[in-house]
Amino acid sequence: MKTYRVLIVDDEALTRRAIRRLLEPESDMEVAGECEDGEEAVAAVRSLSIDVLFLDVRMPRKDGFQVLESLAGGHLPLVVFVTAHQEFAVRAFEFNSIDYLLKPFDRTRFLRTLTRVRERLAAPRPLEDNSVVPEILRFLRAGSALRIPVKQGRRVLLIRQETIDWIEAADNYLILHCAKQEHIIRKTISSLEGILDPGRFLRIHRSALVNLDRIQFYEPNAEGDYTVTLATGLQLTLSRGYRDRFFSRLLKT
Repeated sequence: MKTYRVLIVDDEALTRRAIRRLLEPESDMEVAGECEDGEEAVAAVRSLSIDVLFLDVRMPRKDGFQVLESLAGGHLPLVVFVTAHQEFAVRAFEFNSIDYLLKPFDRTRFLRTLTRVRERLAAPRPLEDNSVVPEILRFLRAGSALRIPVKQGRRVLLIRQETIDWIEAADNYLILHCAKQEHIIRKTISSLEGILDPGRFLRIHRSALVNLDRIQFYEPNAEGDYTVTLATGLQLTLSRGYRDRFFSRLLKT
């Protein structure tokens, strides 16, 4: 039986452990390494002769799409994207027949992915057939650059992402805070997170997304959390569930 070498790339240790644990019973899949950011992933793919790459979409230093761009023109393993909120990306992956794992995933979904992986690996020249990757990259990069439409009566205002200070969730609505202006849209915070530039915005609370360029400083508070202060002077809470990703992003950018 042929054994395929697998590389797991995700900035969350829990996700890396989950994928490794699910691969343990699979005798034809050998975990050759783990990486927690995109730059490590590029180096590992180039040096470890990887067959299958489980690749996180959002990571510090290089995101998953930048990893593919760096590897373009050379050896590219079979890619399984791992994503939390990239709803528009998931549609692209499905259209182009490249598989994905949507966090959180269970064993049933993971085994379905492995079935697709094995089918692709068994096909003629599976690892060289990466013609869909440039199309995916163009689609995803275009999606990240889209402005956010806001209805104002009969007009639709297009908000540039870089003008947003932070985004507040309020029931089934979101408030886009842009300097002294506020815009309200009917959307969930998770779905909007999926189309925002991952290099610019970060979730710091279940009801708050912040533009990293607007952060002035952060400090611990009396409640055991952290307070993030924006350039405007506004203070937001960095809750415990989002703390690791926040510090990881700041330290590696």
